[in-house]
Parts: sequence; C-alpha cells; structure tokens
Amino acid sequence: MMTPDGEDYIPDVFSASSQAHSFWETCKLLARVPSPVGLSTLHSILLREDAQTYPYLEIAQCVIAQGGKLPTGASKVIQTLCQREMAQNSWNENAQYCLSNLAALHFFIEPADYGFPKLKELLPELLKRLSLWRVIDTFGNVPTKEALIFMADLLLQCDSKERYEERIIHSICSNSSPEAANVLLDLVGSGAIPNFSRLSYFIERSVAPKLAQAAVNNVESMRRLLADCERLSAAEYEAIICAILGNINDSKAHSIIYRYLDEQAYPQGGQSAERALMNRFRSEIPIEPDSNCYEVHPQADQLLRNHLFKLASQYGASQKRARTLLLRLEQHRIESGRPANESRHPNLESGKSWPACLFVQSS
Repeated sequence: MMTPDGEDYIPDVFSASSQAHSFWETCKLLARVPSPVGLSTLHSILLREDAQTYPYLEIAQCVIAQGGKLPTGASKVIQTLCQREMAQNSWNENAQYCLSNLAALHFFIEPADYGFPKLKELLPELLKRLSLWRVIDTFGNVPTKEALIFMADLLLQCDSKERYEERIIHSICSNSSPEAANVLLDLVGSGAIPNFSRLSYFIERSVAPKLAQAAVNNVESMRRLLADCERLSAAEYEAIICAILGNINDSKAHSIIYRYLDEQAYPQGGQSAERALMNRFRSEIPIEPDSNCYEVHPQADQLLRNHLFKLASQYGASQKRARTLLLRLEQHRIESGRPANESRHPNLESGKSWPACLFVQSS
C-alpha cells in the first residue's frame, strides 16, 4: 500500500485499537459456537470494562441463546454501555436497537431479582431516548417472569396507556414463558385489563382463550379465575368476563354470565353475555391449521338451553333477554340447521307450544 507521497505504508495491525477490535471479533466467533465449556470464558469476557457495544451485545445474546444467564457483574458493564449509548448525539434506528436490546439484557442477569431493579432505575432515562413502542416490542419478546411483570407494571403505570394497552396485552399473550397465564390472571383480578369496544375482538380472540386454557389445565387457576370474575360485578367488566368465561364449559362460569341477563341489575348491559351464550351453540373449525378462516357448525348444549327456557318461561328481570336469546337461536337453527342431538323443543314436558310461548306477554 502506498501513501500519497509514494512511500510504502504498512498498517499498524498491532496498535491498541486494532488489538481490541481483533479481540472482540474473536470473542464473537467463540460465542457463536454452542459449548458449555466456553460459557465460563464468555462470562469472564462479559465482565470486561473495555467492552464495545455491538460485540458485547452479540456475545451476550449468544450466551442467552445457549440457555445461559449473564453473571451478576455484567450489570455494571451493561449500565455503562447504556449510558454511553444515551450520550450519543446522533439517534438513529441502529442506536435505538442497541439501547433497547442492551437494556433487555437485565432480564437475563443472575440472580433474577438483581437485574430487574437495576432496569427499573434506568427506565426513566431510557424513555427519554427510546419510544415506548420500542420498549414494548423489545421487552415484550423476553420469555422471563421478570419481563412479564415489567409489562404488567407498564400497563398500569405508563402515561396515556390507552394508546399502548393492546400492544402490551398482546405481548403478554404471545410470550412463551409459562408465567404468562398467571400474569394475565393477575391483571384480570386487579381489573387492569380494560373494557374498550375497540379491543373487544382482540380480547375475545387472544386474551380469553389463553386464560381459559390456563384455568382448564389447573384447578387452582380455575378457582381463582372464577372467584375474580364473580367479584368483578361492575357493568364495565361484562365484555372481558363474558369473553373469558364463554370459553369455559363449567356451570359456575355459566352462572356468572347469566347475571348479565338481569335487566334491573344491568340495564345497559347484556350484549356481551348474549354473544358469549350464543357462541356455546356453535363451533368453529379452522379450514386449515393456523388459518383465520373457519367453518361454523351448529352445536348442542341442552343444559344451557333448558336454563334459558326456564328464565324465559317465568316472570323476572332476566325473562326478556332470555326470550330474545332463544328466539335468535331458533332463527339460526332454521337458517343453518339443527344438530342431530338437539330436540326442537327445549323442554317438551312443559306443555308449552314452541316457539309461540316466547311471544306471550309477561304477566
């Protein structure tokens, strides 16, 4: 290589900066090789105070990808790198990526209860540089209990959370950690999962099935969920409670939904309850695996139909809504067909003409 003056020039590959660059590049290559033997070496590297942001982040992520944790002392190095990144004048997409992912490393520091408080201390300063969307998307993908707790706290505390709530709840629902269902149960119990009409479809399709699955697979979770739903009797919780309990085939769950048929207790309600109960009379089968397109088939639920007929046949605050629901169901049966194991009359022994008895005026 020649200089502009025509003299030979040999790069100083042994300079301090070149050596450092070569060292960290070599460490990156080592980190990409999955080996339990190499993890102890990588842990030592993650404690070095001369760390460089990009190589350090890649090495730490490789350790995590191997199922390893970061040493306690790495917290100090991560904090230093975060401060260095926040001090930069230029603030582009790469800088946002680096800072958000560096901060997320706190969730993998061992012991688990050490890095989390450090992150919470750093958060106010982080949010001066990072958008809340970035924080939600990065931290929401971390499959640890601490990350889930962080997201739940964010839902409760962030300013103008109505702008971010769907993204936060979606990240919790999608989290692969086994703790995700428990965090959702906590949010239901505290009344933190909101009831906004624009979120009703999302809650019904994403939140409710995950909660119902957790409850069906665990007796204690079922008991807790039913107790929380029964306690949250205010009208504003109807949508979320009916969406959740409509996925559970349990008499106690159904009895909680029935309360919203009471026009005196819930004069402005009933719509979510009617939808949840109507859904018990049909089944959706995906046309293809993981498809959003379904075939809808009629489904019998004789116990539920008998109870609705009982409510519709006697004078009371739930009579009108029960009658309306049964008439809608009968119309669907006429249009779409009746399942083979469902009789036309809900209770033939009553001696009442069907469905003419539903049109009789209340006494």
